[in-house]
Amino acid sequence: VEQWRQMGKLGRGFLVWESNRTGRWRIWYRELDGSGLRQLSPDEEGRDHFAPHIAPDGTHLVYLSYPAPWNAYQSIPKGISVPLHLLRIEDGIDSVLVPSARSYSEDRAVVWIGNHELIYIDGRGFTQQLDVATGEEQQLTEEPHPKFGFLINPTLTRATLGKPPTFSIFDAEQGVIARRRAENGCQPYFSHDGRWGFWIQKNGGPVRRIDLITGATGNIISRDDPQMPEGHGYLYFPMLSSCQRLIAFAASRSPNEHDQFKADYDVFVGRVDPLSLELIDEPVRYSFDPGTDRYPDVFLSGMELGHHRGEAPFSIALELPDGGIDAGTREPWRWNFGDGTSAAGETGTHTFERPGLYPVTASLG
Repeated sequence: VEQWRQMGKLGRGFLVWESNRTGRWRIWYRELDGSGLRQLSPDEEGRDHFAPHIAPDGTHLVYLSYPAPWNAYQSIPKGISVPLHLLRIEDGIDSVLVPSARSYSEDRAVVWIGNHELIYIDGRGFTQQLDVATGEEQQLTEEPHPKFGFLINPTLTRATLGKPPTFSIFDAEQGVIARRRAENGCQPYFSHDGRWGFWIQKNGGPVRRIDLITGATGNIISRDDPQMPEGHGYLYFPMLSSCQRLIAFAASRSPNEHDQFKADYDVFVGRVDPLSLELIDEPVRYSFDPGTDRYPDVFLSGMELGHHRGEAPFSIALELPDGGIDAGTREPWRWNFGDGTSAAGETGTHTFERPGLYPVTASLG
């Protein structure tokens, strides 16, 4: 409960994931403070819901609806329809966004570019860029994939196929993907800024990251990582929040619980450094059902004061976001710099003497 309380202090946030706890695969929801556990996607006779992904502003998510017994790990025969749904999180209003779509081999189906544009794989295997508001599409890939398809990062520079993981070069002008060496593992994806790729290496971890500019690699979290609580060390299904401050994933207790449709996976969320993707502290568990909880995604409201990084001693002069000064009060703004010091005024000026990660807040009163 205390860990949930601390996560809730980070700001408005929630996570979603796939679960078969009711006997059908549905999308579930929970707030970062642990409240509000509920089924989010509707009951749909004879169909299962996979591949949830949250829009950057946290208002909507998309998911795929498969007719049973098909799922996103399989290539779908001709004549089988897999609609891509758009669901408004506030009230559950659900609609079909695209009548025929695919996953990339396992349960990832969409890359959000912004709040109103996304990249998806159509039912023929072409990668498309879609304006959610107008329905206008642009075909990104020149050739279709015969069984699944490629997801392309938000900067339209890299492409990945679900299994094996690749972070290949994408030529947006030609619509051509220059294949690169496949990594060992599965479930690759991209950070929202397009800078990073990440994936599961080997069975059960680690969760690896790659800087797509420099090629440098490293672990985000290791298999059987000592920071994992309650012995859940067998890792799968990683996903970064769009703000790149949180990573969500699922874990089971051992290789004996590997089966990704039957094992007792539970979902976790951990804080990461948005610039390096290094894990900051112990991940927090959010599901406790004996069913299979997997493929989480997580949302956290943006940091209004931004991200700032440098070498200590490091000085900052932070300005209030638009409208902050005209808040209708004469009370002074108080700045808490996260290192035990504070100040008052319209600008937060401070020097951090020691290295560390410091959350800075501004408040009235």
